Amino acid sequence: QMESNTTIETDSDTKTITASSRDKWGKDIEFMLSCIAYSVGFGNIWKFPYTALKYGGGAFLLPYLIVLFVVGRPIYYLEMVLGQFSSRGVVKLYDLAPGMRGIGVAQTIAMFVVMTYYAPVLAITFRYLVASFSSTLPWSVCDASWSNCTNSSFVGHLTASNVTSSSQSSAELYFNIDITHKAKLAEHGLGMPDWRLSLCLLFAWLVVATILIRGAKSTGKASYFLAIFPYVIMLLLLIQTLMLEGAWTGIWFFFKPQWKALLTVQVWYEAVTQCFFSLSVCYGGIVAYSSFNNFRNNVYRDAVIISWLDTFTSIIAGCIVFGVIGNLSAINGQDIQELAKDGPGLTFITYPDAIAKFQVVPQLFAVLFFLMLFIVGVGSNLGVTT
Repeated sequence: QMESNTTIETDSDTKTITASSRDKWGKDIEFMLSCIAYSVGFGNIWKFPYTALKYGGGAFLLPYLIVLFVVGRPIYYLEMVLGQFSSRGVVKLYDLAPGMRGIGVAQTIAMFVVMTYYAPVLAITFRYLVASFSSTLPWSVCDASWSNCTNSSFVGHLTASNVTSSSQSSAELYFNIDITHKAKLAEHGLGMPDWRLSLCLLFAWLVVATILIRGAKSTGKASYFLAIFPYVIMLLLLIQTLMLEGAWTGIWFFFKPQWKALLTVQVWYEAVTQCFFSLSVCYGGIVAYSSFNNFRNNVYRDAVIISWLDTFTSIIAGCIVFGVIGNLSAINGQDIQELAKDGPGLTFITYPDAIAKFQVVPQLFAVLFFLMLFIVGVGSNLGVTT
């Protein structure tokens, strides 16, 4: 006997568990797809490529895979087992060991913190997605009010004759001035909310709320789209990227191993951080999703598939991002290291800057990229909110 709402009946051959008040996934595959949608997120697209480049390039894969096998996958599997066996959320789970209940509370608090980060990024992504339908991409050309600006749509080597040392691309100024209002914040303080971003934030939460309205049943149905469609877009973007001038140079720059980096503690620390961030373990989302499982679902199989797919996604995303950066380097004559930015800058500055230079329907590739980013963001936010 576990609790009043959970009973175990056993005989010599069988063991069943029923949780009358707990939703269940419609099919076992819906659980795996939901976990894929939850784990594959912003960390795979912008954090992994830059972290790998900074800490050893291709050599970074070695400590990352070791950490994945020794730490990441076992914890992922453990969280799945705990959630499936108990059919409880991350806080109620620790009723089995009341002295450890603080872990569940801390994970819940961490989830709230993550939500404050994911939702605004989703709003910015949707803003870019809407802007991508314009006849002229708004970040491809300079606004009249922007000083020291160079059109991102300009194709050619940047020299002293066409750019100054203090000049910035229109993609960078668009992000800093139109989207984040960085200059106004520095000069005038917080100020009033941007109504366009506020509407985008509202829309992002409405999407999440609509999918969650029927709990595991509606989330499971949405997972088919949220987990599979981003890979369709990713495949199209990868094919397009490989056809660009300088793309293979950028990809080689991404994979080029720097073996000396493996001797530093910082590289192994970053490998652990990236593994936890990429798999989304220790936040409680995996426990919550697993609690909707049937008691005999093969979670070990799911943990192996998801962890490998997550790593594969990070590598493919790195090829796409650095292939595009290689193209940008070939066109502008700039060093790849200078073009590679950390975090959101890679997604909202460098990549849009490169897309603006595409000669054939740049709007299409902008829509595909930001649609993919929005979908993976929604999938991750669903797990956080659940």
